[in-house]
Order: sequence, then structure tokens, then C-alpha cells
Amino acid sequence: MGWTSTYAPEKPGTDELNRIADRELQGEHIKILDRSAWLNWNSHRYSLVEITEPGKERLLCIAVTVVEYRDNQVCWKTMDDSMGPYMYDCPTRLVKKANKTPTRNETAAKWRAKVLAEADKKSRTDKLLREMRDNFPAGDRRLILVRYTGERDENMNPITIKFPVNYHAAQKRGKPIHAYSDPAKPAPHLWKLRRGDIDLEETEKLRALPL
Repeated sequence: MGWTSTYAPEKPGTDELNRIADRELQGEHIKILDRSAWLNWNSHRYSLVEITEPGKERLLCIAVTVVEYRDNQVCWKTMDDSMGPYMYDCPTRLVKKANKTPTRNETAAKWRAKVLAEADKKSRTDKLLREMRDNFPAGDRRLILVRYTGERDENMNPITIKFPVNYHAAQKRGKPIHAYSDPAKPAPHLWKLRRGDIDLEETEKLRALPL
């Protein structure tokens, strides 16, 4: 689906963004049952939508409205889970509600499963980081990171590398952060640790081994 846009002298607030998203989902047989907050600096919102067309079975789907503000223009587009949206931060409560009426659309089913898997991975990663911070604030060598090299293989799959680092509980501007150092470098320098950099499966395997 393409973008729709309109002139706006300033970036719209949340109320206007909700009006835009709600208008996208208007219809005689369409009802919004639940919706998320605006995520990632007001860039997108998820809606749980019920469709009840006469003579057809009740359908529940998840729609995401994406908004961008550029050059005094508000631009937006809406897609549903049958289109396989390219983002997976939908609140799990919406997916669980939608799955009470299982979808027959394979793309939607795969997207919902991916959302739940990503949420589970995030929860496990956050638990791991809390344990490292609480039990090994001065350093823990059992952490594996994964990075995209910027290259792709012959099948156009991204090439990544994995490498061990040392975890550290650190401070930045007086606030606690997760950080890491490179054991291959003699002088310890700390970098901020991002959740997405962690190879969770390999790290969990490593931490399951005896110390």
C-alpha cells in the first residue's frame, strides 16, 4: 500500500495521530477492539480490528499504521498482518486476542508467531542482563555478541560474525547502563551494550556450562 500525505506546518500530536489511524480503519463492518500506544517516537501504532461482513465468518486482524513527518508533510500508510508488516514490536496482548479466532492466512500466522517469538527473546535477554548486572557487576566473560559485517553471501543472506566479550555494569551521565569490553584489546574500554547485539542462544549455552 502506498503513502497518503497532507500538509502540516508542525509535527502532529498524539490525538491527531490517533484520528489519522482511526480514519484508516473506518468501515461499515469494521470495529477497532483495542490499540497500542504510539511506539518508537510516535512512528507507528497497532490496532486489533474486527471485521463482520454479512454472510462471512468473523475475522480478527492486526493493522499497523505507520506515520512519517517530513518537509511539512504528514505521511502515513496502513497494512494488516496478512501483508507481513516489517516490524515486530506489536504488544503481545493484541496478538493473543487475535489468536482467539485463529487466522487462515499463512502470512498473518507467521507474522504473529514472529511477534511472540521476538517478545519472548526480549524478555529472556532482559532477564539475562539483570542477572549479569546483579551477580557480576565487575565483569562477566560469558557473553557472545553478533554483528552484521555489511556483506552478503551468494544467496544474499547477511554475513555475521560472533565474538566473546566481557560484560560490565557501568554508568553514563549518572545513570546505570549495560556495557561490554573487548577482551582482545589490552586497555579496557567500555562500549554501551545494546540488547539486539547479543546472540542470546549462544550466550545461554555458554552460561549453562560450569564456571
